[in-house]
Amino acid sequence: MVHHGVELGREPLSKVPQVARPGLLRQLGNGLGGLIVLLITGVLLVIAVLLKSR
Repeated sequence: MVHHGVELGREPLSKVPQVARPGLLRQLGNGLGGLIVLLITGVLLVIAVLLKSR
């Protein structure tokens, strides 16, 4: 017999830690990472063009 509210192999929902908007934090992290990559590639392209034009 299975008790009500108990699922096999899972923790009860009350014990799961609540994180404030994990999707928003992930989006912010991905956005900042993308901006950093774009800035680095932009700087490298500017350096390459400056060196090439000498």
